[in-house]
Amino acid sequence: MTEWNDELEAAIVRTPDVDAPYLVYADWLQTHGNPAGELIALQHSRRWSEAFIEEHFASWFGAEVLEAQNHGALRLKWQRGFVETIRCDSSRVIELVLSSRLGRMARTLEIASDRGGTAQGFIDAVVKCAPKLLGRLEVTRPRSAFGQRETIEIGNVGRLWREVPSLRDVVLNGSSAELGDIHAPELHTFALETSEISNHALDSIRNASWPKLVSLRLAAGQKPAQVLASLWAPSLTYLGLLGSTETDELVGALATSKVLPQLQTLDLSHGSMTARGVDTLVAHLAAFKHLSWLNLAVNALDPASVKTLEGLGMRIETHAQRDLLAAPFPGEVYDDEFEDED
Repeated sequence: MTEWNDELEAAIVRTPDVDAPYLVYADWLQTHGNPAGELIALQHSRRWSEAFIEEHFASWFGAEVLEAQNHGALRLKWQRGFVETIRCDSSRVIELVLSSRLGRMARTLEIASDRGGTAQGFIDAVVKCAPKLLGRLEVTRPRSAFGQRETIEIGNVGRLWREVPSLRDVVLNGSSAELGDIHAPELHTFALETSEISNHALDSIRNASWPKLVSLRLAAGQKPAQVLASLWAPSLTYLGLLGSTETDELVGALATSKVLPQLQTLDLSHGSMTARGVDTLVAHLAAFKHLSWLNLAVNALDPASVKTLEGLGMRIETHAQRDLLAAPFPGEVYDDEFEDED
């Protein structure tokens, strides 16, 4: 029977970026005949470990996970003898990996879909396993055989905040997202792309407790201005309200918002801003003048409006303007940023 040590694993969790606890555990595992100890030692010395992982993979994770990896449904990255990143399209496999000894310390989880086009099974698996070091969770829509993004329902992620308080970065790309009561003490970045944001989700964002949040990015079509009234994010420096069908109105709401003075970057790209929004910006220029960068790319600005913006003495991005009648609101603004890495 393979032996493991809860106490030594807890020591790793307490200082996950320090080598010493891993090496102590490696010695203990090797002393007790567990090949995982040799893997930690191999990766610490930066020696080639792929063949060793392949040899022992089934015994660590089981036949079902091995089959998923062999068929390309699962990709793992390793560090210090443990799984660091999981990319998978099956909630069942996600649960099996996260519940394993070498998968429970994963730092990053990237999921694409599940049968039925919903991410709820993934969310439930993460909540059930509650990985203590998980820092990044990304839910993206899978691509079809023709390269287009397919629809995926995100579901209810409310329990994540309680069960996985270590989360630092959360990216949700899909529909029907319910966020619950957000109490995220370590969260630094939050991004949500959805075809339509619900009133419940808006309430969640407005009432969220995320004292370390520095980046908030919403691509939700309508209603983004409603977020501004009571948004509390004392560390926020980047605000992205992308893909809005009401960008002109957003400029006015931002000018009098409490959050604008603390921002360094304001991203209103892929929206519907016209000359009317530029007039509002000029009228409230003092409120926006401190920004390091204002992104107004891919809106509906005419050449005269672009020239006006160029004369304001600010760093403003205005490329790829379009005619809203000839090129309707695109609906999808994130896809290029969520591409899988090799």
